[in-house]
Amino acid sequence: MRNVIAKDVFKLPDFISEADYKSIALIKYREILLEHGQAAADASPLFAQKW
Repeated sequence: MRNVIAKDVFKLPDFISEADYKSIALIKYREILLEHGQAAADASPLFAQKW
């Protein structure tokens, strides 16, 4: 990944992909987990959607 970034040839698409949504959900899950615990993280509405 460093090589791709260093070459500056990687172009992000103009839309949010499914992988982007999954990454965002995982980050938010971890934030909730660390701040409020596993029960709160598991109950997050972010995970109501099936991937």
